[in-house]
Amino acid sequence: MQAICVFILLAGVNMGKVTINFFTILKMMIVLFMIVGGWSLFNSKNLDDFTPYGFDGIMRGATSAFFGYLGYDEVCCLAAEAKNPHKLLPQAVMGTIFGVTVLYCLAAAALVGMQDYDDIDKDSGFSQAFKHNGWEWANQIVAVGEIVTLPLVVLISFLAQPRLPPHSLLYRSCDCY
Repeated sequence: MQAICVFILLAGVNMGKVTINFFTILKMMIVLFMIVGGWSLFNSKNLDDFTPYGFDGIMRGATSAFFGYLGYDEVCCLAAEAKNPHKLLPQAVMGTIFGVTVLYCLAAAALVGMQDYDDIDKDSGFSQAFKHNGWEWANQIVAVGEIVTLPLVVLISFLAQPRLPPHSLLYRSCDCY
């Protein structure tokens, strides 16, 4: 997968952008499918004990959600590609953070509404929750969608690498203090 991503990016930034846009749209369609499907199977009884692990559980959930936001450093590395970065970059970052937060909350609520929190599979929550509810076809769509959209992370990471200044990768002892 890494070799294919490198060859796509060697074809140029425009080819990388087109490929990333394609996988992003596909990923968004899968996420929206999971949200709508999850809300269709929503069972309010699954929310009877809303915080089963208390504050510690909330903090563990917030910690795992944090990793969904790691791509924003890549966005900032690509700021030089924008036509008007001083104006557009803050709007893009804030809009994306807001959008991802809303989708994440809707998806999380859909998942715990579909299946009791103790039964949610830690590795493939949505696909197994659909299977648990008798929607094998939705299980297959989600499982295939998750695998097909994996190159998105690799592509974005590779696209930003040449734009990282060398001094940001390692601290220079004379510049740190």
